[in-house]
Amino acid sequence: MRRLSCLVSNLLASCDHVRSLPAPLASASVHHRHGLLLGGRSHEAVLPAPAVETEDAVGCWLADAAHAEAASVVAFKAVARELESHEAPESLPAQARAAAQDEVRHAALMESMAMRWGVQPKRPKLASIAVRSLEAMAIENAAEGCVRETWAALEACHQARWAKDPVIRRAMSEISADELRYAEFSWAVDAWARRRLCADARARVEVSKRKAVSALFDALAVERDRNLCVEAGMPSPAVAAELARGLSDALWMRPVARA
Repeated sequence: MRRLSCLVSNLLASCDHVRSLPAPLASASVHHRHGLLLGGRSHEAVLPAPAVETEDAVGCWLADAAHAEAASVVAFKAVARELESHEAPESLPAQARAAAQDEVRHAALMESMAMRWGVQPKRPKLASIAVRSLEAMAIENAAEGCVRETWAALEACHQARWAKDPVIRRAMSEISADELRYAEFSWAVDAWARRRLCADARARVEVSKRKAVSALFDALAVERDRNLCVEAGMPSPAVAAELARGLSDALWMRPVARA
């Protein structure tokens, strides 16, 4: 975790000059309602979140985030079962189960903040959950964990530093430390799975990761409501792009060592 924490700290410090640029004003209808930009780990069993009925961008984000955190409780429990089924080292499913417990607290925290903003979050709906193949699990982990969750950890750290709203700032200070740990967990799962997969399967995992990176950059280019950048501490598109490029150079686009 120390390596990722240091990387995140360095990236946040390096983008201070970009933060001085004014954030463009965007309407709530084009704010970041995109699953890639929400905290919490997803799973193929989690159905898409229903729309939240509010025009307030911050309240909408809080409700969406509460839904995502609640869904990630199920996701981490499912991943723990899959890791055990594929005989992963005991520490990996243990970390997944611990993360599921943390996410219960995160979901409650985000829900309380959403209610403070006058928005009731939706409860996650699930399809049937079954143990998948090691390759299928690794492909999802590459996108959900190595890319999206790693980004979510960095974004949460940015919010913990820059959110004007003190309640959101305190909450993200708490959540960001956990998100960094989940990101490290995802990379540990990735490294373990690669050692178990054949060369063709490893290549497909890498394709999943790179597709997720491309989709993330597309999502980050969407303008955000100014209140999200000010009150909730979300990085503006310019800052987000610089932070994501830093992660890409340091982690996502580095050559993968042969297993």
